[in-house]
Amino acid sequence: MPQTRKLSIDQALSLAKQAVSQGNTAQASQLYQAILARKPHHPAAKKGLQKLQEHLPGNETLPSQTTDPLRDRLNSVIGLYHSGKLTEAEHACRKLLHVHRQSAIAFTILGAILRKQGKPKEALQSYDKAIDINPQYAEAYSSRGNALQDLGRLTEALQSYDKAIDINPQYAEAYNNRGIPLRKQGKPKEALQSYDKAIDINPQYAEAYNNRGNALQDLGKPKEALQSFDKAIDINPQYAEAYNNRGNTLQDLGKPKEALQSFNKAIDINPRYALAYNNRGNTLQDLGRPEEALKSYDKAIDISPQYAEAYCNRGITLQDLGKPKEALQSFDKAIDINPQYAEAYNNRGIPLQDLGRLTEALQSFDKAI
Repeated sequence: MPQTRKLSIDQALSLAKQAVSQGNTAQASQLYQAILARKPHHPAAKKGLQKLQEHLPGNETLPSQTTDPLRDRLNSVIGLYHSGKLTEAEHACRKLLHVHRQSAIAFTILGAILRKQGKPKEALQSYDKAIDINPQYAEAYSSRGNALQDLGRLTEALQSYDKAIDINPQYAEAYNNRGIPLRKQGKPKEALQSYDKAIDINPQYAEAYNNRGNALQDLGKPKEALQSFDKAIDINPQYAEAYNNRGNTLQDLGKPKEALQSFNKAIDINPRYALAYNNRGNTLQDLGRPEEALKSYDKAIDISPQYAEAYCNRGITLQDLGKPKEALQSFDKAIDINPQYAEAYNNRGIPLQDLGRLTEALQSFDKAI
């Protein structure tokens, strides 16, 4: 979901229209409400929100209007969701469903809340209930695919996205979501085709351009990937993930100074972006600035204490700084978090050698193999 508090009103309005075109009414509603919170009489935002309320649940095949919760109550639940009040949102949504037991959209919203809480199995049950009520509810099938992805059931996720697309062939978000499990299955060409279809339907779909860039990276086409990330940023200048991915691509192209600028921009947009801090550390290492790299890894770990890769990278930097004992502690922490982390075992052997603990070093190298 976009962070509206850092967007201008024009940017938020543009993203709201984009969300509507993707069938993402929850996101569009949140954006319109954020605009109205800053400018209560903004005509375009008022009109956009009114249209959403008029067309909820957004699918004419739902049983009847009387089975759906009141529009303002649904919007209240969505508002709680977007404000991060997930427990309150779940309670409010279940309360609505106690009265409106045949509301497919309410079950779909409940699924989104549960998924955000890290409960993909419960979310899946909620999406299944929505589909049972309305077998032609494309958004529920697409959301169901997301929950299946969370559970690592990629083939089933693809089937769910395909069903959403079969119901609504112009469903850009489903095409975009479909590309993600294809990438995870090692099928970047098919993933690219899916992202391209999403963009063909909605040429202003920033997330699809970002994901397209990742697929192009997988295919060894960094220059094309960079163009795709730049397009995502052009559409949404506050897209931290696209800046982070852009930095990785610039790093691959041998442009660490430009990569550093991109990582810094990602962090400026999202100061709690652990992955960007880790990647920034790698670039600072390449630029011969290990002390600054160490601070960047430490920040990543402060944000995400179970970040094994950041601990491993931190250990490499400490080793380069001539601090084998501290490096060993960092590698050990990485392995404690992820006991199958081969790279950490391999790097762990180096400070053990420096400390004269040759038998342990050999065991660590063997473990990596």
